[in-house]
Amino acid sequence: MLAVFKQHSDLVQLQFEYLDAKQYSDPVYLTEVLDAVFGHKLARKRFDLVLAVDNDALNFVERHRRDFFAGLPVVFCGINDFTPDLIAGDSDVTGVTEHPSFQQTVDIALSLHPAARELVFIGSPQNETGKSVRKELKRLEPGYASRVRFTFWDDIPIEELTVKLRGLPADRPLFIYSFVKDKSGFALLPDDSIKRIREASAGPIYSFWSFFIGKGIVGGELVSSRAQGELGAQLALRVLQGEAPGSIPVQTYQANKLIFDYQQLERFSISPKKLPPKSTVINRPHNAYSINKQAFWMILGLLLLFATISVLLAKAIIGRRRAESRQLESENLYKTLVENVPLGISLIDNENRIRMINRSQAGLLGRPPEWYLGRSCYQEFEGREERCPHCPGVIAMETGAVAVAETEGIRADGSVVSVRIHAVPLTGLAGIPSGFIEVVEDITGVKQAEAERQKMEQQLLHAQKLESLGVLAGGIAHDFNNILTTIIGNADLALMRIPCEAAAVENVKRIEQAALRAADLARQMLAYSGKGTFVIEPTDLNRLVEEMGHMLDVSISKKAVLRYHLCRPLPPVEVDATQIRQIVMNLVINASEAIGDATGEISIRTGTMECTREYLLDTWLTDPAPEGLYVFLEVSDTGCGMDGETVARIFDPFFTTKFTGRGLGMAAVLGIVRGHQGAIKVYSEPGRGSNFKVLLPASDRQLERADDQEPRGEQGEAWRGSGTALLVDDEETVRGIGADMLRELGFEVLTAADGCEAVQIYAARQDLAVVVLDLTMPQMDGEQCFRELRRIDPQARVIMSSGFSEYEVTRKFTGKGVAGFIQKPYKLSALREVLRSCLDRPQ
Repeated sequence: MLAVFKQHSDLVQLQFEYLDAKQYSDPVYLTEVLDAVFGHKLARKRFDLVLAVDNDALNFVERHRRDFFAGLPVVFCGINDFTPDLIAGDSDVTGVTEHPSFQQTVDIALSLHPAARELVFIGSPQNETGKSVRKELKRLEPGYASRVRFTFWDDIPIEELTVKLRGLPADRPLFIYSFVKDKSGFALLPDDSIKRIREASAGPIYSFWSFFIGKGIVGGELVSSRAQGELGAQLALRVLQGEAPGSIPVQTYQANKLIFDYQQLERFSISPKKLPPKSTVINRPHNAYSINKQAFWMILGLLLLFATISVLLAKAIIGRRRAESRQLESENLYKTLVENVPLGISLIDNENRIRMINRSQAGLLGRPPEWYLGRSCYQEFEGREERCPHCPGVIAMETGAVAVAETEGIRADGSVVSVRIHAVPLTGLAGIPSGFIEVVEDITGVKQAEAERQKMEQQLLHAQKLESLGVLAGGIAHDFNNILTTIIGNADLALMRIPCEAAAVENVKRIEQAALRAADLARQMLAYSGKGTFVIEPTDLNRLVEEMGHMLDVSISKKAVLRYHLCRPLPPVEVDATQIRQIVMNLVINASEAIGDATGEISIRTGTMECTREYLLDTWLTDPAPEGLYVFLEVSDTGCGMDGETVARIFDPFFTTKFTGRGLGMAAVLGIVRGHQGAIKVYSEPGRGSNFKVLLPASDRQLERADDQEPRGEQGEAWRGSGTALLVDDEETVRGIGADMLRELGFEVLTAADGCEAVQIYAARQDLAVVVLDLTMPQMDGEQCFRELRRIDPQARVIMSSGFSEYEVTRKFTGKGVAGFIQKPYKLSALREVLRSCLDRPQ
């Protein structure tokens, strides 16, 4: 094709697009991937004709006749298994079909190897050409059944294929019908595949295509790829010169020739006399006479040529024509370089008028090149009414050196493109600057990538800070809960043991109330760390908000109006309803305080939205959230708003803008959202109010109506246990108060300071009714101790105790037989209920 087009370089300019269908023949690649690639590459490109080479290319072009290639004539070649219905109804298509001589080549091979009883066919039927060839060979197979067996080695990697070939006898003919792959799945080039097959095989090799001849095959009636390409190029030229494709019939000409390799004939002792008539034999050795004769005629021809040139042309004419040729060649080279370089290039005079602009820069700005000629560069490139204040071209002309600048250009559609400009000064004959050349590089993608990288770094730093603070808050809350267990437990027992009329009763109650407030503070710290108490169940967010209506009304300022905008229906969310109520209450109270003594409005809105990865990256989160459907709760107010510095710190623990605040409310909100794998988005401006949008993953589970729980009644309050209980905790004060509580409930009590001691006690006793086991201990923690206890006694009743939440603990022991859980700090009533539930349940 290139040889033909080279003769018409003034008419044809080629752009090559390589489908790589032999390497990647799966449907996803041939449709979705290539559709996306061509949709990007061919946008705003204009062509006069499409050449489709091979079946996959023609299939792709026909599938996109209405979008990528709309209105373009199509010329194809190298098409196997062609039928007219492939282009039915399309009058702008013509081309050349390919008809390999399968039967003729098989017959030739059998005539040259009459003792053969098996033919081995090697190739791959994964792409369209391979499928077509293999189908044709299978169609021929029944006609040879009585004489020879057809064996197909399909899609065998070259590494395995060479091993199999070494085991074949020397009289077994091979046929290469398609390409061959290596073990990584990549198709080998024809030269590489035939070389490795020839080296591994002792037998004769045949094929159906001319590109294998002279490289290891004996030969056959081969399809000439050169003849196919020449004919296809000639048809394309006819169309480009005005001939309608529909008037040119599809060429069914078989470009096949009988070609054989003399070296392979010699190798297998095949006489050239046995070849079919009109066969061409290549690589014949030349004798001395033929070489001398050829040299003689070549020398004679050169002498005649030089003599003719000397007579007809004078030195002056020759010199002039050579100069003209060099000038034309230089101009063509310049034009080719400028028009095809993937950078924008423009020539601008000293009055800022555009004298030349190449296709790359014009395409970048969105108009044809001729549009810009004679216009002002600052007006067309940057949309200005006067010269740019820091024009790199002016700087280059003043300094005489290359000037570099980064700026933003305006496309024809009004969009902005970031560019880097190199301005090169031009000097006239008198040494006066005559203008400059601009070399323009599109750096929009680089700028966007850099902005996204900086944003990702900021989010990562924020996530690391939150994670570190969360670990610290969770650890403090866990240790704090151990201390509160002792305080609350002792206060609880004291209230039971001293007379109601005692003067100390009021003091003990105050101690208990203060400890409970401290426990609430610890719960907020656990919520911030993402390890709060979660009882997950499908929940209707609308119903949860409506049930809080009265509570919210009495919690906000009298001058604030609460408005609801609830979207129905909503998919359920799998959340801890108590924790979500805490989010709603914190956000609404903060909104009310932002309004203050002025009149204002607080809006609560619910709904759903499909969140993309880009949208979720712009939210407050520490772990990547998946794309998909989210249910949102949005609380907005018309209050005082916040500046950027306040917004950046609003979720930091112990940061508050209130005189009496502890700074844990919003930190707990973020922790709860993190614990539910959600995200939160904040928007606020001083004097224009604030907006908080909480995003929770939508669930496909159905809502369940919980059955009313049976009241415990007096029986639950009066319940007492019996037998011996083992209390395991590394805190001495917790062991002390826990033992007192267990004795109060009727148990004999043994204590252990760590997991190792607990295992020893349990192994030595046979009468232990229950074990209350702390999760976090030195040496052997609660998880290891639990496994050892269950190994000793698979029926052991073990109640886990921890300052962390039940959700955090029980997910580690799901399905492992934990009898119950109690979170520190706990009161006697909570311990009684857990023990009653555990011991009254059948084992």
